[in-house]
Order: sequence, then C-alpha cells, then structure tokens
Amino acid sequence: MRPGPLPWIFRAWVAVGVWLTASVVSAQTAFVSGTVLDETGGVLPGVSVELGSGQGRAAMAVTSNHGDYGFEQVAPGKYQLSFMLVNFATARRKVTVPASGVVRVEAVLHLALSADVTVTGRRTVAQLADVEDPAANLIGVAQSASQGAITARQLDVRPMMRAGEVLETVPGVIISQHSGEGKANQYYLRGFNLDHGTDFASTVAGMPVNMPTHAHGHGYSDLNFLIPELVSSVQYSKGPYFADQGDFATAGSANINYMNVLERPLVRLGGGDEGFGRALVAASPVVGRGHLLTAVEIEHNDARGLCRTTTGR
Repeated sequence: MRPGPLPWIFRAWVAVGVWLTASVVSAQTAFVSGTVLDETGGVLPGVSVELGSGQGRAAMAVTSNHGDYGFEQVAPGKYQLSFMLVNFATARRKVTVPASGVVRVEAVLHLALSADVTVTGRRTVAQLADVEDPAANLIGVAQSASQGAITARQLDVRPMMRAGEVLETVPGVIISQHSGEGKANQYYLRGFNLDHGTDFASTVAGMPVNMPTHAHGHGYSDLNFLIPELVSSVQYSKGPYFADQGDFATAGSANINYMNVLERPLVRLGGGDEGFGRALVAASPVVGRGHLLTAVEIEHNDARGLCRTTTGR
C-alpha cells in the first residue's frame, strides 16, 4: 500500500526548521573586506591576501582592479591577514572576527626592491701583493709600470745587512748608511738623492713612518725598527702620479706589510765581527678567534745596543 502525501501541517514545520537553521548559520559568520594601497595612496591590484587562523588551511583572495578584497562566511575568532605583492614588503595584520557583521582591514604596502648586485672594478695597489708572481705579470692589476709588489719569497733570497734594505727590493731604490747607525738611512730613487726619505712615503702595516717635522727635513723616515723576517710583502709606486699616497710621495712610496700568522715559531741567532750579535724570537699563537703576532729582537755590537719588539693582532 503506497503511503499518502504528508499532511500540510508537517510540511510547514519542516520549512520553518530549514529557515531557522539557515538563519542561525548566517548569524554566526561575518564578512572580512578592505582595500590595499601603496605609499602614495594609490590602489594596488593583484595583491595576494591570505586569511589564516593557524588551525587549518588558510583562505586566499586577490585584490581587484580597485584594490579591494573580501572573504565571505568567516567564522568568529582571531585571524592574521597577510598581504603579498612582488617588489613590496609583506604586510601582516591581526584581526578579531565577531559572530556577525562586516570587518574592514585596510593595508598599505611599502616598496621593497631586492636584487643581487655585483660591483666590479679595476684592482689597485692594495691588491698587488696578492698576485702570485708580480714580477712576471701585473696586467690588469697595476695602474702603470711604475707600480709593483715584492713578495716574501723574493725577500727570503736576498741577504740584508740593515733593516732598511728591505726597500732595496724596489727597482731603482738604493739604501745606504749615513753617518753611522744612529739615524735614518740615505735613500736614492732613480738616481735622485731623497735624503732621509723626505720625498719617499713609507708605511709599515698601514702605519705612516714619515715624520711631519724633523730637524733633517719634513718627511724624515727611519726604518731601523723593522724586523725583516716578519715582512710579508712590499707594495710600491714610483713617481709623483699617485696623489692618494700623501704629501711625502713626491718621488714614490712603499707600503711594507707584516705577516698576520707565522707557519711556525721562529728563532734566529747570529754573530759577527766587532762584537756583533743578534737574537730573534717570533710566534703567532692563537688568542680568541685570531692569532697574536709577537716578536722580540735583541741586537748588539761594540758601542751600540738595540732591542726591538713587535706585537700585533
């Protein structure tokens, strides 16, 4: 036997129940919307907007041509809105969504261009000592033929009677002793007498040696404090063409570099005529995150005694 149609009263109650259920669901959701602008106040289309609560999959939207966005039927709770666009810094806003109504969240994105930039340029005298064989090829490194570098390997094969002879490795430079060993050497460059280095700017490990004023002349340069075994390289330039070397570089300049780390501790003893004696102890122990270079040199001959120490890090 076929069942008959439902009574009209029962069908009416079902319709009312469906309507009430939809009303309750509608009353428990809200609408989140807003506009995204740039720093000038102009609208930004194409901005990706993410609405996330941290408890599930986030909702996504994209701003329209007018910079507007919107999320429908958002359940009440706490959310985070993220605004993302290429070449703009990501902006984030926290929002609390009520049980019903419309929540507007505006955002302003700031321009934030980012790119990898590679700067290239010609090498200068500061990189001359890095060349493996500066005597053979300085093309593209030195600015002219008047520049060059002497390496520690070249210094090791040269006998030296005085500390100032380190500069004799520079082509065209001659060092002589002047009136005893109590003052600076006599310098000659390309046949010109530079007196006590008054026209030749010298630095040791970046420290200027030339004295601004002296009885023998402005620029007096005494290199007798050098310890030749610690010299790692000599960078030089000749001629009055390098203004960055300072006032005393009329005839040329030289930068004498010390080593930062010794391969092994160094001990040297020597002696000779006229009561000459020399002792050198040097080491570069690890201290903290670096090395401490330290050296003590004691030298003596008849009528003269000298003690030199060097410490650097």
